[in-house]
Amino acid sequence: MVTWHSRLRQAAVLVWLGLVMVGGLVAVYGAIFILFWTLDAIGLGTAVFDPPRPTAAEAHLRLAEFTYEDLNGTLGCTSDCQGHEAGFRWARDHEIADPTDCGGRSRSFTEGCWAYAEAVVRITG
Repeated sequence: MVTWHSRLRQAAVLVWLGLVMVGGLVAVYGAIFILFWTLDAIGLGTAVFDPPRPTAAEAHLRLAEFTYEDLNGTLGCTSDCQGHEAGFRWARDHEIADPTDCGGRSRSFTEGCWAYAEAVVRITG
C-alpha cells in the first residue's frame, strides 16, 4: 500500500538526486571555467586555442605567384594596370611588409606597392 510517507520519501530522494546532478554539472562547469581563466591569466589561453599566425616570410612565399590583378582585379587601373603591376612586383621583390615603406613617382606604382604590403598584413594578421 502506497502511503503519503512513501510518496514523500520518493519525492525527497528524487529532489536529492536532482540537486546532486545539478550540483555536479555546476562543479564541472566551474572547473572548466577555472581552467580557461587560469590559462588566460598565465598567457596560454590564446596560444592553446589559436593557431600560430604566419610570419612575413611565409606571407611573401604565399604571394610569390600572384600579380596585382590576381588580388585586386583592375581596381584603380586606367587601362592595362602596368603601373600597379610594377609597384606590386617591386614590393614583392623587396619583400615590403609595411605599406608606409611604399613610395614612388606615380600614384599607380604606389598603389600597387600598397596592395602587396596590405596583402602581407592581411596574411600575418
